[in-house]
Amino acid sequence: MKRSALIGWLLLLALYALTRWGRAHVELPVFFRNHFTDLLFVPVQLIAALWITRMIRRDRQLRISAIWVVLQVILVSVWFEWYMPNYGGIRSQLFTADLTDVAMYVLGGVGFLWFQYWECRSAC
Repeated sequence: MKRSALIGWLLLLALYALTRWGRAHVELPVFFRNHFTDLLFVPVQLIAALWITRMIRRDRQLRISAIWVVLQVILVSVWFEWYMPNYGGIRSQLFTADLTDVAMYVLGGVGFLWFQYWECRSAC
């Protein structure tokens, strides 16, 4: 992963952590309180997976295909928007089934594909 991509990933991770902290300590606007972390979740996961896979396989040009991104979005959507609200046990009260969150996961997946295209333009 190029240095600029690593900095971008660290920035996304910091925004995710700051938003999670802010929800507990500060009154945030509705979008940031309810949906911003969902938008960041898939790209943060996939960039980390891409980086780790590239290190293990020693292939700096490895890319995650769109079908795997779609599968990740489906898995995250089913887990957090169907399974956890309905079958999460005592913690199920912390989760709500929300189609807007699913849209944020999809946008995050599209954002990751754009990132991967941008990152690979000069390196691949």
